Amino acid sequence: MTKKLTIQLSDELEQRLAQRATQLNLSPETFILQTLTRSLELPQDRQTQPTQWPEEILHFTGIPDLIPFEDNREELLPPEVAELF
Repeated sequence: MTKKLTIQLSDELEQRLAQRATQLNLSPETFILQTLTRSLELPQDRQTQPTQWPEEILHFTGIPDLIPFEDNREELLPPEVAELF
């Protein structure tokens, strides 16, 4: 059995949906169904828990003996500008 669902999209979201569906050679309806199905198949913890950095990263204070990048800025060469035409 299928159910019909009506949703309201902003013009910008509708345009992005149409572009992505076209890129994938899908109708917008098929794209929405596939995306919704994949989203609901995610493990429950990935659906409800925000991604969190590991504690080691959150509390990282740096490497004491490392020379700060900015200390060598004068030694950097400017980027080469490629000719376009």
